[in-house]
Amino acid sequence: MLHCRFMMILCLCALALVGCEHTVESTPTPTPIQHQQVTYLANRLHPGFELKLPVGWHYRVTESGLMLTNDPSALEATSNSSAMPADTLVADLSLRTPAEVITIGARNAASLLDAFVGRSPDAPNESQYRAVELLEISGRDSAQLSATIGDNDTLLLAVALDDHYLLAVTVAPKDKMQALAADLSEIFASAQLLQAQ
Repeated sequence: MLHCRFMMILCLCALALVGCEHTVESTPTPTPIQHQQVTYLANRLHPGFELKLPVGWHYRVTESGLMLTNDPSALEATSNSSAMPADTLVADLSLRTPAEVITIGARNAASLLDAFVGRSPDAPNESQYRAVELLEISGRDSAQLSATIGDNDTLLLAVALDDHYLLAVTVAPKDKMQALAADLSEIFASAQLLQAQ
């Protein structure tokens, strides 16, 4: 009887050890980080905005807002640099308050961009910018204008964040903007207005 109990205890211990080994081998791996949350708040009196950047994108706070890029070396580039490295994209973001939008005389995102490039809605051929729908931002008042200037493509974007507008000037080497459109759509669609404290 004692012998049987001793054997049963040995069997249970062996099974427990096998179970422990199996647990160690099946430790789940962590899910890789897909996005990073970026928050911009100019000061306590004015709201800012937040958005999500894909992994591999970088940002820097500027005097006017936020600069985004898929190449960290672009954040250090001087304004005298005319040629951009291949596949590099840089976007400069700023937030316009309702008072600024009224002062400009804009009624919506499209008229805000028209005022920004200095063309009249009644005479759209006055500018080298043309209306495009490169980025997908649904459910919000938004407008996009595009132009090729020298060796670079420029995309202007206005997106409504409640009663404010997020403005973005995005520059990439000629014919490279389309390749990064999916990332840009995701970034700007994630933008949310922050309330002033």
